Amino acid sequence: MTRDDPGRSEALARIERVYRMRMLRRDNADARVPDRMDRTDALKQAAYARRLSKHQLMPLGRCDVLDVGCQWGAWLAWCRQAWGHDGGRLCGIDLMREWIDKGKARYDFLDLRHGSGDRLPWDDETFDLVHQGMVFSSVLDADLREGIAAEMRRMVRPGGHVLWYDFFFNPINRDTVGMTYRRVKRYFPGWTTMARDRVTLAPPLSRVLGRIGPNAIDLLTSLRFLNFHYLILLRKPPA
Repeated sequence: MTRDDPGRSEALARIERVYRMRMLRRDNADARVPDRMDRTDALKQAAYARRLSKHQLMPLGRCDVLDVGCQWGAWLAWCRQAWGHDGGRLCGIDLMREWIDKGKARYDFLDLRHGSGDRLPWDDETFDLVHQGMVFSSVLDADLREGIAAEMRRMVRPGGHVLWYDFFFNPINRDTVGMTYRRVKRYFPGWTTMARDRVTLAPPLSRVLGRIGPNAIDLLTSLRFLNFHYLILLRKPPA
């Protein structure tokens, strides 16, 4: 897909429409089951922390960090508040302008930009750690996914890392595409896989279990076979 391809604008407009509908549905579900997202997010963040710690990336210290598809910057704020980030850059980009505006109002220590992940406004090899969570599975256009992956590769310094969290299987939602491990590896040829874990339940199952209580979510998450997301840590070859 070229930079002026009209299909790109069409693909981005579809993503915005889907995200607005998805967020409305999620907000309504969370209002009925208030503990669901808190518990699911806590389990996800704990899995992140285990992986980063195991590979000596915690505390984050002065790492320069980028979140592609950052929403309002909550994950970046978590880096500062819980994972020891204390001096490097914390940057994020998101397609939804209202989310970026919300994040700027809430977190004055973040560098948040409005835009698409296939056109990142930072210089080559700017970041030590680049994160994406649930972005690629929401992009049905294969060329747009390739463009986002190319920009993520460009952003990472030699020896730096990409932290990836996304569905690998979601048969219910037609607005998503599963990000299998084989597909992820194609996006990062020559990079080393430091870790690959199955984490967190599918959202529909979490919603059902949320009516029972957080203990039910913990139990089934621990069984792994119902976890439909990959948490993958990739390392760029050193210079």
